[in-house]
Amino acid sequence: MEGYLQTGVGIFVSIILFLLGYRQTVGAKKERIRTANKEVEKILIRRIVNENFQLSIMDIKRLLEGKARDFKLKAEDLFFEEQILNSIYTRILETDLITQEQRNNILSKLLPIIEDMEKNIKNEESIFINISNYSRSRTKIHSYISLIIALVASISGGLFTAIPFLRNDSVKIDLNIFIMTSIISLLAISFIVILKNFKESQQDIPLSNKSQVIENAINFEREVAKVISKQNYIVFPSSNRKENYDFSFNINTNDKVLIEVKSWKKPPSAAFIERTVTRLSEAVITEGAREGIIVIPEYISFYKGKPNENIVKIMSLNEFKQFIKGNGA
Repeated sequence: MEGYLQTGVGIFVSIILFLLGYRQTVGAKKERIRTANKEVEKILIRRIVNENFQLSIMDIKRLLEGKARDFKLKAEDLFFEEQILNSIYTRILETDLITQEQRNNILSKLLPIIEDMEKNIKNEESIFINISNYSRSRTKIHSYISLIIALVASISGGLFTAIPFLRNDSVKIDLNIFIMTSIISLLAISFIVILKNFKESQQDIPLSNKSQVIENAINFEREVAKVISKQNYIVFPSSNRKENYDFSFNINTNDKVLIEVKSWKKPPSAAFIERTVTRLSEAVITEGAREGIIVIPEYISFYKGKPNENIVKIMSLNEFKQFIKGNGA
C-alpha cells in the first residue's frame, strides 16, 4: 500500500515539475506572443480612432518588428500584416463607441489596404517557403523542449519515489518502482500535452497561419491555371500587380478573358467585393478584353448587386470549369 502511495506522489511531483518547466519555457513564449499581438492591435486602433492616423502596411510592419524586440521575440512569431488588418477591421465594425460616419470613414481607408495586402500574398511564394520552413523549425524546437522537460520531470518523479527505499538497500525494488513511476509519469504528461495542444488549437490562430494562407492562395491560383491549360488555352500571367488581374487567356484570336483568383472561404464585405469588381472592370476596358472573371473556391450567395454584369462575372471553381468546357477549343 505504501508503495502505491509513494508511486502516486512521484507521479504528482512529475506533473507539477513538467507544468512549471513548460510554463517557464514554451508557455512563457506563447504568452509573450499573445500579449504582443494584443498591444499592436490596441495601439493601432487608438491611433486610427483618436488621431485619424493614416495607416499603411509599412507602419504595421515596423510596429510588429518593434514589439517583437520589446518582448524578445522574432517578427515571424507575431501576427502578420493581414491578420492585424482583419482584427482592426473587426473591432471597428463591432464597436458602438464611435459614430456611424466615423466608422464608415475608417473602413473606407482600411479596405484598399486589405485588398492590396491580399493581392500581395499571392505573389509571395518565396516568402511563403521561408515562413513555412521557419514555422516547421519552431514547431520542432517546441516539441524537443517539451520532450526534454517531460523526460526530466518523469525521471525526477521516479527518483523522488525511489529515494525512501534506497535506505533499505533494496536495489531491485528501487529500480522497479523508479521505472514504473517514470513510465506512468511520462504517459500522464503526454496525455496532458495532448489536451493542452488541443485546447490551444481551438482557442488560438495557429502560428503557421500565415504560411497556410499563402499556400492556399498559391495552390488555388495554380488549380485555376491548370483548368484553363487542360482546354488547350495558353495562360498569360499579368506582368505586374498594378494590372488588377492574375492572368489572361484568349478564347478566340481576339477574345481576351481576364482572370482574377480569390481564395475566399467566407463572404467578404459588400464594399470589398464592389471594389474588386470595379478594378477588374477597369482592367477589362484598359486591356480591350471581352470580359473578366473572378474565380472563387465555392459558390457563396453574397453578391446582391450586379454592377458591370456584362463585363465581370463571379464564378465558383466548378462554374468556371463548366464555362471553360463550354468555350473549349
